[in-house]
Amino acid sequence: MIRVDLDQYLKELKYLCSLDTGKFYRPGVDAADTFFEEKFRDLGLTVERVYDGSEEYAPMVVAHNCDGTSFDVMFVAHLDTVFPVGTAAERPMTVDEQGIARGPGVEDCKSGALSIYYIAKALMEQKTSSVRFCIILNSDEEVGSSHSVDYISSIAKKSKYCFVFEPGRANGDYVIRRRGTVFYKLRFHGIASHSGSAPEKGANAVTELSHWVLALEELSDPERGINVNCAVCSGGSGALNIVPAYAELSVSFRYFDQESLEKIHNAIVQRVKEPFNRNIQVEMERSGGRMGMTPSAETEKLMERMVETGKKMGLSFGFTSSGGGSDANEASMFIPTICACGPNGFCAHTTDEYIKVDSIQPRINLIYNLLEDMFPV
Repeated sequence: MIRVDLDQYLKELKYLCSLDTGKFYRPGVDAADTFFEEKFRDLGLTVERVYDGSEEYAPMVVAHNCDGTSFDVMFVAHLDTVFPVGTAAERPMTVDEQGIARGPGVEDCKSGALSIYYIAKALMEQKTSSVRFCIILNSDEEVGSSHSVDYISSIAKKSKYCFVFEPGRANGDYVIRRRGTVFYKLRFHGIASHSGSAPEKGANAVTELSHWVLALEELSDPERGINVNCAVCSGGSGALNIVPAYAELSVSFRYFDQESLEKIHNAIVQRVKEPFNRNIQVEMERSGGRMGMTPSAETEKLMERMVETGKKMGLSFGFTSSGGGSDANEASMFIPTICACGPNGFCAHTTDEYIKVDSIQPRINLIYNLLEDMFPV
């Protein structure tokens, strides 16, 4: 058990929330990188900034306490937020009399990143555990972690367990299931014709797109966690007297398991072969997204150990599912992974985003005590 200096923690969190770290705003994320890099070096950790070459994003901050060949545990959080430049000045972090802290990124997930630091600090100073750990703070999670996913996966492959410090649920639950995402772009090639004198010679790409929207919506299956969002569409030449020969539709799907992903993909492939209008050709492009996160048998064992540790501390919590993805999706493909290890909060991505200050210390101590038990000196 460690005692967290909450006044210092909140002072540091307020500084982090004073930085604009919205997606694509590299200067703000660089400043957050510098904050953590200095803190980790002061602990005696090996620290580096891992950069994939993209000019749009700041590099990841990676720190570890061993030679880096293998790890017992990896900790993951992200420093980017969804808020535009200027938000930090407009809404500085505050803490009210009820112990609720509000501010841009306070929940998602600057407090989670800071909690990782305090766990690492305790592990290095208390020396009551032999755990070999690696910390990854990335800068592109809010846009799908496309620039950090390969590195996160590479560390997961040589680690035993992963804890992702996305915000804890408002009731204290941790997350062990997250939906995956997959994106499709569909291009409809019809036949242009005069809509007045020869409409029968045309093949309307916009009409075809409309049929597809309705058909794709039917793939939604809330009970299985399948959600379809026909998000962006366009078509036509701009002239009202021409049968439109081209249209385009972008669709996102969310799902939990591989079987659902295959169902979605097979349905789209079959429809491409059999369009509603046989005179229209359809191109399909699949891209990006995340694999779904589902608990393995080893994850369930880790959950049991967490519950046992929590009981010793007088803590009660559960495990739940989330409709959104996180870096836990990637890590869970290789090792037992628990997500939402940060302080309890709610309303991420909104002006009402908050954390409960009284959840900071117990959730830090839960992971610390768990590791103490799992990897004793």
